[in-house]
Amino acid sequence: MVEKQGNDQQIIDQWQVRHILISPSVTMTNELAKQQIESLYEQLRQGADFATLAATYSKDPGSANNGGSLDWVGEDEMVPQFEQVMKNTEVNDFSTPFETQYGWHILKVEGKRQHDVTDIYRRNKAREALYQRLAPQALEDWLQELRAQAYVNIMPEAQTTS
Repeated sequence: MVEKQGNDQQIIDQWQVRHILISPSVTMTNELAKQQIESLYEQLRQGADFATLAATYSKDPGSANNGGSLDWVGEDEMVPQFEQVMKNTEVNDFSTPFETQYGWHILKVEGKRQHDVTDIYRRNKAREALYQRLAPQALEDWLQELRAQAYVNIMPEAQTTS
């Protein structure tokens, strides 16, 4: 493992993001969802608190209770439309409304950083190397165990009496 470890640092860009999601549903058409997100956008432009609006209106069950916080998000963790808007929004600013397959969003970027994930990367590489080495043997052991436990009882043909 030491040879494969390498000395390369793995640094990734991350954004600290909040969002408001308004999803179309049985009771809300896509057009109504768009109207609601545009209304929330206007409230933000007039100085409303992003976290309060997210907690009140967002339909994202994972982040609404935390004021829309998604915590730190790296590349390739979100759908492409969300990621593109996130990358193009300045720190301490919020986006215009945009649509993804989940519905209509407004996001706010609260911070940006470069984060060292070298330890996580190395752990994942070591886990992958161990899996590649041990999985075939574990599969073979399991198959042998199944074969050893298999019991087949061949019944003689039933004799018919006439």
